[in-house]
Amino acid sequence: MLPLIMAGIMAAQSLQQGQTARAQAKIDKVTMKSNVKIENMRREAENILSKTRGDLARFQQARSNKYKLQSGADSVESQQVNMLRLSDAAVRGSLESRIQAAEVGGALAANAGAAGIGGSSLDMLNATNRIRQERAEQLANDQTDDQLYDASRNIDQTREATILGLDDTVIMDDINYMKAQEQYIKEPSWVEIGMNAGMQFATSYASMGGFDQRGGKAPTWLPQWLGGSPKTGTTTQLK
Repeated sequence: MLPLIMAGIMAAQSLQQGQTARAQAKIDKVTMKSNVKIENMRREAENILSKTRGDLARFQQARSNKYKLQSGADSVESQQVNMLRLSDAAVRGSLESRIQAAEVGGALAANAGAAGIGGSSLDMLNATNRIRQERAEQLANDQTDDQLYDASRNIDQTREATILGLDDTVIMDDINYMKAQEQYIKEPSWVEIGMNAGMQFATSYASMGGFDQRGGKAPTWLPQWLGGSPKTGTTTQLK
């Protein structure tokens, strides 16, 4: 009788362990699903935050480049206006110089006539005045050309500095496209729990000599797969 009681206790413990394992598996499944959901929500929130940061950085970059381009354009426009003013001043200066030279020539002619000077002497005075006037014009033109060249170079350098000063950094969003996946958790079925309990009973009963006390015969109330034969009412010997 004792082997039967002990085997029953062992079978009950096996059933209890199976129930505990089944309940734990259910809890693990719920916990895992909750963790996976939370993890995916966290990643989605981080992706939204990363995209927001990227959009802000790109906006600030575009605004900074816009200001740089506007400043460069204003500087170029100002220098171009100065070049036009310089050219206009050079034209006015050349005209004023010619008028002044004509006045000087007229005054020389009048003075020469009053002094009774004429002929080749007057021609020499006029030639000298004309050479002086042409030389002054050439010096003024050379100076204007140098100033216009420097202004043109400054414009080119301003354009180049503006372009090189632009921020062309490619700003990428740190997006995590991975998704947390649920893992498979084995949940023992009631059939498996029952079979394990039955095997535990049979093993315990045999180890404590239960079958030896019955002459090596299994009880008729045992299922057929454990040694009983409910069809004939006889028993088969377990080996």
